[in-house]
Amino acid sequence: MKGTKSSLRYATALLELAIEKNVVEDVSNDIHHLHSICENNDDLVAFLNSPIINSEKKVAILEEVFSSFNDLSTKFIHLITKNKRENILPSIAFSFVKLMQKHNGIVPVKITVPSAIKDETKNKIISKLPQENGITYDVSIDIDKDLIGGFIIRMEDKQLDASIRGRINDLKLAFNAN
Repeated sequence: MKGTKSSLRYATALLELAIEKNVVEDVSNDIHHLHSICENNDDLVAFLNSPIINSEKKVAILEEVFSSFNDLSTKFIHLITKNKRENILPSIAFSFVKLMQKHNGIVPVKITVPSAIKDETKNKIISKLPQENGITYDVSIDIDKDLIGGFIIRMEDKQLDASIRGRINDLKLAFNAN
């Protein structure tokens, strides 16, 4: 699920308000929970997208479902729903999770390999990443048998393709260009 410009603005506003009210951890836990539920529950997403259910009913149901949420989180969800923007709540939650990672100095890194790798190999790859103070790498490993060999690293908006499939594609492009 990708974030949109408007969901990023909402997420940024929520984070700034949480910082101002000194409830960042509580709001972060709430929105992470919301994000997790939206990722795993198509019924909730369908409910949020439904034009048939009116905003008041949605607010009442969301307040009941998320009754354990911090007051700021509850008011935020209420505001979004009252403004008929509840359909972007999953996207707002996604954007908020990404903002919290950045706020906490966590950089997500996705390593794609053709088969499982040992921790030693993973650590060797991570050691080649920029080592800056305050940055922690959140590494996830994906397996893609079509790579044949090598690996692909995705970090923020950068990608390093050191796979055999990537090299073959580069050769194909080079031959087709001539």
